[in-house]
Amino acid sequence: MALYGVDLRSMEAGLFEIRGEIAVVTLNRPESLNALNTAMHRDIAACWEEINGNERIRAAVVTGAGRFFCAGRDIKEFVGTYGSGEARALRPVDDPEHEMFGATVNHWHIRKPLVGALNGPAVGGGLELAIMCDMIVMAEDAYIADLHAKINAGGMISLNAFLPPMVARELTMTDRRLTAEECHRWGLANHVVPQDRVLEKALELAEATARMGPDSIGHL
Repeated sequence: MALYGVDLRSMEAGLFEIRGEIAVVTLNRPESLNALNTAMHRDIAACWEEINGNERIRAAVVTGAGRFFCAGRDIKEFVGTYGSGEARALRPVDDPEHEMFGATVNHWHIRKPLVGALNGPAVGGGLELAIMCDMIVMAEDAYIADLHAKINAGGMISLNAFLPPMVARELTMTDRRLTAEECHRWGLANHVVPQDRVLEKALELAEATARMGPDSIGHL
């Protein structure tokens, strides 16, 4: 099926599969540490649309290929697009014509449980993607970092909703990394497991939510 002009069977920057009642979305640019470029935003938006619209799917897992979950925005593409003055990229992110709008807004409006399987670091925009999930499983050697401010691109104010205020401020105002164990201690990760068990554990959580009443889950 083609959504957002994307064929889910042959996406440029993502993989989509259905395992029983669970959809698995894989960020698939391992050579670029799964950095979020235009193609990946389109692919992700199409996946969210399919998850919402497919009655066979009761829950979903999002993970990354390779050693990173997601390194954040593809800075090379971002700078190149801004340098060219390409109009769509210069719109506010909350404008429906912006290339990131579908991926971000559809993510927040997924009506089914979404489990983040952080196989590796989640940085910047990758961290934003992770905290949109309902539950998170992290690899033992994974970490999170904001780093928006390091390139003078703001910071994730939303972290205040997930972490104690002073921890959130240190994360947004410095180059501090939070390890998987620290994330678990502060309640940002549900489980920390060996790297080779991250997807397995995330699927277990997704399957557990699929056994619950869909109407109740959809309103949580």
